[in-house]
Amino acid sequence: MNPRSNMSFAPLQVAVLSTLEEAGEDDVAALLNRSERTGAAKDVQDLSRALGELVTLGLVAAAWTRDQSTRRWLALPQAESSELFRCIAACVRWDDRAKHWRWTCAKRLRALLTDEGQLIAKRILSGNTTH
Repeated sequence: MNPRSNMSFAPLQVAVLSTLEEAGEDDVAALLNRSERTGAAKDVQDLSRALGELVTLGLVAAAWTRDQSTRRWLALPQAESSELFRCIAACVRWDDRAKHWRWTCAKRLRALLTDEGQLIAKRILSGNTTH
């Protein structure tokens, strides 16, 4: 039996996994803007924590660049992914007029589902796991 088959996930983790399941990856600022947006630092902290926990579980990784031949995003190692997701507050600012978060760093950060993450996300969406 896979020990991850009966994992329990927080609502924001479920939302992230569900969003990433569609395309396998997404821009971190876009993920932040899909969650409940208040403009408070807590929005960023909550997403940062959720992504960090999903990295620790081996379900999500960070990416900066694509493979030149396949154009697929290149997942960064777990330690680097954790560090980057921990620091996303340094690269976003709230746009009060537009009522959304804007990415301010030169390089855009992506969140990717790992192969294991893809399996778990499909289970969550099909209702085959606790969440």
